[in-house]
Amino acid sequence: MAQFDVKDGITGFDPVGVDGVHFYLGGDTGLKHSYIDSTAKNGFTYYYAITSYSKGFAAGAISPSECPIMVSLQADGSVKLGINVARVVPSVPAAGYVAPTLGTVSLASRVHDRQG
Repeated sequence: MAQFDVKDGITGFDPVGVDGVHFYLGGDTGLKHSYIDSTAKNGFTYYYAITSYSKGFAAGAISPSECPIMVSLQADGSVKLGINVARVVPSVPAAGYVAPTLGTVSLASRVHDRQG
């Protein structure tokens, strides 16, 4: 859905590849710390993952590598997620909901401690 990479001059596809497939190393877009999925719909479940990758080492014929993304459907129907995966179900606030407030807070009286 989106790729953000460090502005470091490393762009395009890696030169090594695996079985004719070359990893896209980015386009020097710069790092971003947020993402908005404008296509998400309320009530549907979405899974989002963030992963890092290396550039590999072309001189040693070493392809880029990527950190794994783990999403596993369990026998009981639950979904087990890796540490870099989030489950999101967008929704709207309930109709008529009004956020709580403290209103105006003021000191009504002061009690002094008397000893003796």
